[in-house]
Formats: sequence, structure tokens, C-alpha cells
Amino acid sequence: MGADGERGRFVGRPAGRPVVWSGVWAAGLTGAFTGLAWLFMRWDLHTRADSGLSRMQGLAWMYLALAGIVAFGLLAASRGLTSRGVRATGLAAGVLYAGTITLAYGWSARAADEILRDRGVAYPAVVTATWTRGDGESGEVHLAEVRLRDGRTLTLAASPSLFRGAAWAREHPVGTESEVTLDPEDVAQPRFGPPPTGAAVGWPAAGAGAVAAASLAAAVPLGARTAARRAHRPHGPEPRDAVPRGCGQGLRDA
Repeated sequence: MGADGERGRFVGRPAGRPVVWSGVWAAGLTGAFTGLAWLFMRWDLHTRADSGLSRMQGLAWMYLALAGIVAFGLLAASRGLTSRGVRATGLAAGVLYAGTITLAYGWSARAADEILRDRGVAYPAVVTATWTRGDGESGEVHLAEVRLRDGRTLTLAASPSLFRGAAWAREHPVGTESEVTLDPEDVAQPRFGPPPTGAAVGWPAAGAGAVAAASLAAAVPLGARTAARRAHRPHGPEPRDAVPRGCGQGLRDA
């Protein structure tokens, strides 16, 4: 029997169907959450620090929406699973959530690094003001106002990292001379310091790995359930078992 026959016989067996459906679920989950991470990356990359909705608040709303999507998906997918399958899927859902956030943040950081590395222009600047927007509940973002040597005034995040904004503001009080890198096409956000020499790779790799691993972990019980449900559906007779009309009468006459 050829390779095609062996493959068809494997897929047709009950033991092979869960494997196939697990692969389908894994591919679907990976594609869906990778797409969500891409959308979040586009939002983060194009959100201006001085917009009406701060970067922190915008991300908080997106991640809240992602939590709702994950929770609804977990509730819908848990029907028909064993208690062990529900636990495994719930754990995978948590990792999917964290992995999607990490992947979106990593892609945004890498895209900004690549833009400023390739076409960023550095300008001498002086810090003219620093302040904090938001609160502890909705999130805080530390902002700085700078005046370039050519007279332009910009408002930008005090640090590319959301977690070092407060430290940067303390280290760079008003009157401090600094350097600001701008994107001439105004896609990447302005950034303190010279143009980067590389691009972030650690966060995107960690996020992609988490999404892929969690999708595979959730796909195993989901694939088994899908295969079991399809196996219990009523089916007609197999082609090889069907008796053509008139053959039964001929056998009785013989």
C-alpha cells in the first residue's frame, strides 16, 4: 500500500482523528491570537503620548477586551470536556493571554526600534517640564516636554519602557540637556537618546513561543472532544459494506 493509502487509513482510525483535530485547533488558536497581538501592536505603535487617551489607558482597555475574549472562549470551549481537560484548557488560556500581551509589546518595541534605527534623526533638546498622567487605578504614564534647538516643542514619554518612566523623570529634572530621536514620517514615537543600533528580539520570541505552546496545550483536549463528537454522529453505511440493489435477491435465489 502506498503512502497515500497509509495516511488515509491512519486518519480514518479513531486514534488518528484526535491528532488531526488537535492540529486544526492548534493552528486556529495560534493564528487567532497572533492576529490579535498584531492589532494591539498597531495600536501601540500609532498611539501618541500626548493624545486624549494615554498609552497606558489605551493598552489597559485592549487587554481588558482580550481578557473578555479569552474568558468567553474558555467558557464556550469547556462544554463537554472532562474536569482534567477543563483545567488544562484554563491554564492554557491564561498562558495565551500573557503570551499575546508579550508578543504585542515585543512587536511594538521591535517595530519602533527598526524605524528609528533606519530613518531616525537625533536632535539636541532641553527638558522643560515633566508630569504624570493618570492614577494608580487606570495606570500612570510619565511624560516630558522638551524644546529642540530649532525651537520646536515636543511631548513624549519619559522612557520607552513603561516601567522606567518614574526613574527617568527623577534622573532628568527640568533644565537637563538631552537628545531626542524623531521619526521624520511620524510613525514611531519620539524617543529620548540616540537612534538605536539594534531591534528588540527577546520579547517577540518569548511571546510567540508562549502563544504556540499554549495553543497546542489547549488543542489536545479540544481536539479529542471534537473527534469524539464527530464519531457519535450518525453515518450511512461505508461504501464497501453497502449492498447494491438486486444483489440480495440474487443471493437468496442461489
